[in-house]
Amino acid sequence: MYSDSLDRTHKFKMATNVRRVLVCIAAILLISDCGMTVNADDNNGTTVGPTTVKPTTAPPTTAKPTTLVGTTNKGSTGPVTVTTEKDVTATMGTNTDATMTTIFSTTEMVTDMTTLTTQKVTTKKMTTEAPITPSPRNWIITDDSDKVCMKIQFGASFFIGEDVIFMPTNGTTDASTCSDDKSVFNLKDSKENGTFSLTLVFERDDDTYEMTQISFTVTDVTSTRINTYYGDRSKEYFTAPVGNFYTCEKVLREAFGDVETVTLTLSNQKYQPFAKKSGGDYGKAFNCGDKLPEDHGPRVGLIVSMTLLALLVIAGCGFFVYRRKKSSYQRFNNGV
Repeated sequence: MYSDSLDRTHKFKMATNVRRVLVCIAAILLISDCGMTVNADDNNGTTVGPTTVKPTTAPPTTAKPTTLVGTTNKGSTGPVTVTTEKDVTATMGTNTDATMTTIFSTTEMVTDMTTLTTQKVTTKKMTTEAPITPSPRNWIITDDSDKVCMKIQFGASFFIGEDVIFMPTNGTTDASTCSDDKSVFNLKDSKENGTFSLTLVFERDDDTYEMTQISFTVTDVTSTRINTYYGDRSKEYFTAPVGNFYTCEKVLREAFGDVETVTLTLSNQKYQPFAKKSGGDYGKAFNCGDKLPEDHGPRVGLIVSMTLLALLVIAGCGFFVYRRKKSSYQRFNNGV
């Protein structure tokens, strides 16, 4: 029993000594890692003094931060993402184990729109040019006895693609003619850069008249080519009472041509093709929106004449039948 107690005491002391040895070894290793002084004997028995290694630190290398500025168009909405490269720093220590510290690039969401450069979008305002309207001119046409038979006013222009040809300011009307039932207005002009001819035909029908035909010939002479455009169209353009002049604020546009369209415009129109019926003057105005009077219809005279003729025919037939019956009755009485 006493021997068992000695064995336990001996084992306890041995365990304690082992722990002390382990603690010393750990302390020596720790001191060595921390760069403490180490004493050693060389092969010749020379003692080397303590040597301390001065820790050196590599200067931090900093990359210049670069900021990418987002660009957005005016009117765009929603968050804009901007990527910023931050400093990247590497530090090497003097220890056996190197320590590397790195700060990685990050992506930040920018919500303050004032930090962005905004590209202003400029929109050119579309403008609509007013249509080209030439100044009107006036013409007075006389007959062979120098009496005024026609008074005309209008402004004319021809649109050919993107080009515009205006009515000549100095033209002759020598080819114009007047009669009781038909008037023809003709304007001509010849120059080195081209010729111009425009004809308007007016026809009378009892108490009304109509513009029934428009024809033209335009020759454009340039240094490289000669272009000739012409058109001729017959239709009822308007009707007005005889003795009144026709006027209209609306622009008359008439397109001619199959291959290349030529558009004739007549503006500030004022026509009196039968001025003898208005005392040699324009007379009373008849606007393009007015209605013809009931007694000035284009076929009122014809209707009245036909009605009178029909009445005469009916009356003649009735009289003939009456005389025939009367003659038969007299013969019958004489026979009895």
